[in-house]
Amino acid sequence: MTETISLTSRLNSCFNVIGSNSIYRLLTASVLISFVGFCRIYIAHVFLGTSFRIELCAGFFLVVYSVYTFDRSIECKEDMINKRGYGNGRRIGITISLILFIIGFILTSKYSIIAPFVPLIVGTLYTKGIKIFNKKIKLKRGYGVKNIVVAFTWALTITLFMKSFNVKLLSLLPIFVLFFSKSFINSTINDFRDIKGDKLAGIKTIPILLGIKKSKIFLSIVHVIFHIIFFFFMLYEFIFFNLYFYLTSLIFGLLQLKISDKNGFFKSLITDGGSILSVFFYHFRGHFNGISEIIT
Repeated sequence: MTETISLTSRLNSCFNVIGSNSIYRLLTASVLISFVGFCRIYIAHVFLGTSFRIELCAGFFLVVYSVYTFDRSIECKEDMINKRGYGNGRRIGITISLILFIIGFILTSKYSIIAPFVPLIVGTLYTKGIKIFNKKIKLKRGYGVKNIVVAFTWALTITLFMKSFNVKLLSLLPIFVLFFSKSFINSTINDFRDIKGDKLAGIKTIPILLGIKKSKIFLSIVHVIFHIIFFFFMLYEFIFFNLYFYLTSLIFGLLQLKISDKNGFFKSLITDGGSILSVFFYHFRGHFNGISEIIT
């Protein structure tokens, strides 16, 4: 009995050390959002009626992970508050990001050579900026500019990948619209928790300008308008009509905005896990039907 308690104590101590380790936190912080990227490629396949390509989804997972981890590994003024605790892990984060980006590029280059570099280049300009005639230009600016940049970047990247499947150009427009709106809303919601650091850096984000309550109303309007537009794209057969993914996107988005100023596991589950859950149940729906038949 004593040995069991001792073993349990050691395991708990081990997990506490891992959880408090700056490298561990840095390397795991972008895993969930990378799975979201995987699922967005899957959803794009469904709406365009193209065959599922696991290597493209996996490669995009690595591209998303490497770009976000690279961003977290580079220090900037607001990150001293918003992303504290990464410490000495930043160099390791940059190294791993570059290695995984190369692997992601190899997996996705068959579909687009340009697309993987779009978020990498924009991400670098977004975080560190570039000097032109002794003037530093950064894309990480206020007034909603950075949210538009993030949304445009990921929507364009997904659209470029899907273009390789020889679909009509007009069919790519609703794909761009859907993922632009999702990324814009998600990045703005993430600004809710970064208010302190953004104020310190002098970045006037949407939550700072409008306040959290008005920001939630504004984002709810954006969410509904974009989904109405997307519905008409489905209705007029620009893309395949899939009511399941349309409704899960609409409902999870509204739930996400409802709890956007909260913290905890449920918020993460809805914010980043919504698309993961919807893809999981959609992909394995046949297995669940079989289970229900056995039970009944």
